Amino acid sequence: MNRAIDLSPKVAGLYSNRGNVYHALADEDTALADYTEAIKRDLKCLHPQR
Repeated sequence: MNRAIDLSPKVAGLYSNRGNVYHALADEDTALADYTEAIKRDLKCLHPQR
């Protein structure tokens, strides 16, 4: 995921996806940072978790 972001840093969905991975690993602070970055790049990129 990090490599994909390095290659395409403007793609908001990549940050959202990586945030989901960090969330699943219970790394909430890093997940929040990635979700915040995703929102900065595209407000519509986040999909609520159920």
